[in-house]
Amino acid sequence: MRKLNFFLMMIPLAALAQTKGTNPISVQNLNAGLVLNNNTQTVTLTMVGPSDRWMAIQYGQFSGGMEEGSDVAYFNGTTLVDARHNGIGTTPSADAENNWTVTQNTVSSGFRTLVATRPFNSPDATDYDFNYDDTTIGIAIARGNTASFNLAYHGAANKTVNTALGFTNLGVSVNEKQMIEIFPNPCQGFFTVKSAAELTEVSVYNLSGSKITSVKPSNSTQEIQVSDLSVGVYLVELKSDNQTEWKKIIVE
Repeated sequence: MRKLNFFLMMIPLAALAQTKGTNPISVQNLNAGLVLNNNTQTVTLTMVGPSDRWMAIQYGQFSGGMEEGSDVAYFNGTTLVDARHNGIGTTPSADAENNWTVTQNTVSSGFRTLVATRPFNSPDATDYDFNYDDTTIGIAIARGNTASFNLAYHGAANKTVNTALGFTNLGVSVNEKQMIEIFPNPCQGFFTVKSAAELTEVSVYNLSGSKITSVKPSNSTQEIQVSDLSVGVYLVELKSDNQTEWKKIIVE
């Protein structure tokens, strides 16, 4: 991989951190995104997808999926593997050093949530370097066509590529005392949002990025009805005057 200068997802942001995240990208119940923290110079990757198969993300500057030499990370059933593509039809090669640190690997209702972090400038000279000033980034995601953690052809329906995915500024986060809670999760019929900060809007999106419902909370605790939604994973956008935060909700 060449050395290059480089939810928005549903992870809590560090206190007083300038952050921005990629707009949603998803395919076949796989959702992935990157959040860049300019203060700590770290990138956080979040992937949510079926728990019984491999899932992968390619990131950086490239012209197409599986481009030879491009940076990629894939979940092999145990951990996130830092690797590089060798071209279409060839298995990616694991890097000598894994610079992604997995901070969350949880399974609920058949979906895995995987969260990992990495410095903008990896010590591996072959890794892609992230640049907070960039306005777009290329991302490609894919998942196994069958229930297996052995890398194999994913099929055309199980991958998507965006070579210029934009960012959303997430602003300056609030103090940890103002963290937002969503419960129960998984939920049936409704979930409750509780926040120490005053929320101006709570919106629910599907994994394709389409807004399903939006509520303007009347107080610090707001019940959101989801009884009409199909079983699956959704994204919740929580807005206040000075920040936007994203969380995942599972509807059973």
